[in-house]
Amino acid sequence: MEENYQVSKWYNEFPQGMSAFAALIRATKVSDYAVFIGSADESSTPNSTERREAEGTRTKHRDNVVFELGLFTGALGKNRCFYLVDKETTKTIMTDYNGITVKTYDSSNIKAQLNDIVDSIKKHFNKSPYPKHSLFPTLALARGYLDNFISPIILAANENDGFLTISEDKQPISEDEIYMDKDFSNFSIEVILPISLGVNIQQKFTQLINESNKNPLYKIRRAKIKCSGSDRSVQIILKNQTMQILDMPTTFSAGIYVIKELIGNDSSSLIEDIIKREAHYFGLCINDMIRHEYGWQNCKVNICTEVDVEAILNKLTC
Repeated sequence: MEENYQVSKWYNEFPQGMSAFAALIRATKVSDYAVFIGSADESSTPNSTERREAEGTRTKHRDNVVFELGLFTGALGKNRCFYLVDKETTKTIMTDYNGITVKTYDSSNIKAQLNDIVDSIKKHFNKSPYPKHSLFPTLALARGYLDNFISPIILAANENDGFLTISEDKQPISEDEIYMDKDFSNFSIEVILPISLGVNIQQKFTQLINESNKNPLYKIRRAKIKCSGSDRSVQIILKNQTMQILDMPTTFSAGIYVIKELIGNDSSSLIEDIIKREAHYFGLCINDMIRHEYGWQNCKVNICTEVDVEAILNKLTC
């Protein structure tokens, strides 16, 4: 598993000075996926004489495991939780889980089953490359950003046989040539999300544009894209016959604020790790919606999470 995931062992999730319940709540916020092992650790005997005579004493999972499975399923979603069950306990699985397939194992020979178990976990998690629901507002922010900024650009290209028509906006796009009604079919949308705490995104974007003006290699120019209803002002980089449309969405600032509020007074490095993860999900979510809703393959949204302006420019122009 460690080849594909950063695996956190359960006993490492309970820091000193923190209650077990608080540690569990914290773990639901910082984890992407969770695996629960329902081993045959305890036994139960029905109080009812009739049931006791019919069923006898049965092995069952520890109550903690059942509680934690429910807690994480509520926070991460069922596609991001995996329930591995000792085959001796299948008759005592909670009735709320009836009809849901679980992976069983034979505790008498578990080593021989490890490869199969790991493959099953990976296949299950691959169904959900990004969370469909989360404590963090990443999906909602991505939806709003797609509708307000990206969709009009894609629709404009769809209405023009895959081409975007751009014109100058206040200044020439090139020192030597003014692109008037220039068509581009080869374009990408570069979304820049600086993930450091305390970054003013709007200020950072202004700094990026000003810095680019010092070097003709990555000159950022203002342009207008002809869209239905009204033209849309954008920042672009032109390289040969390729156009990069740049944007640094301030909407992601709301996500950073929520992350800081939900995590609380934890380490800044942990918060930045979560911000980076959510930025990654932001890009996955947008590209997935573009692919499924528009069937669009030519336009890819690339997420740049650099903070340093020079590093951003180097990444954009490499």
